Amino acid sequence: MGYKKALEQNQIPYEEDLVAICSENNFEEGFNSVLKLLEKHPDLDGLFAITDLVAVGALRAFEERGYRVPEDVAVIGFSNWMISSLITPQLSTVEQNGARIGKKVLQLFLKTQESDTMEPDTSYVQETVKTQLLIRASSKRKEI
Repeated sequence: MGYKKALEQNQIPYEEDLVAICSENNFEEGFNSVLKLLEKHPDLDGLFAITDLVAVGALRAFEERGYRVPEDVAVIGFSNWMISSLITPQLSTVEQNGARIGKKVLQLFLKTQESDTMEPDTSYVQETVKTQLLIRASSKRKEI
């Protein structure tokens, strides 16, 4: 899991009870997961969600519990869906280049179709596509 690896690289201990697994990746899961997290961690001051839709559900849960975003808690999503720039506060997000990913998948697919047999070196391919963190209002805090 990339989250664990990033914590490890920065010498931050992994705390399992600070992680909520969202298998459906929808608004309701984001909302309900935050409510559960806040029961154990009312001092929670930041959240990174697996998708922007989960993050929007999280924003709603924080609002319902009286937390101010970003003053009390910062929220960041992943995917840069159109909704992330249309809501208030605008959602900070990690943008992944879907067009670049699609192009790479198509290239790999066409490469496998050129051959009658699946070559061992093309049966599994790992590619890295750069992402970009877009800082918006949901994670901007005033300097102290």
